Amino acid sequence: MTGTKFLSRKSALAKAGTAASIGAETTAIPEHVRLDNAGATGGATTALPGGSPILHRGSVIGGVGVGSGNSEQDIAVGRAMPEALEQPSSLTCKTQMHLHCP
Repeated sequence: MTGTKFLSRKSALAKAGTAASIGAETTAIPEHVRLDNAGATGGATTALPGGSPILHRGSVIGGVGVGSGNSEQDIAVGRAMPEALEQPSSLTCKTQMHLHCP
């Protein structure tokens, strides 16, 4: 991911891992456990917007995490990626993609 900010890369990886782990968007983590979750995992999990699970035939096969935009942008791109993966012919990518698989 050339040109990205270091912390955005780190948070995007945490978003992908979290979405893959819980099988839902990162924002689905209940508010009252967010800080405890992040602390217990050394920051490996996050409730920041922009993490979405990747499903195949009803099973979680990975997660995508998006950072560097505002919350709405990260959510939109995070939701679009799994949809694009369902239709590979519509997916063109000129940058390196990092996916987290459980």
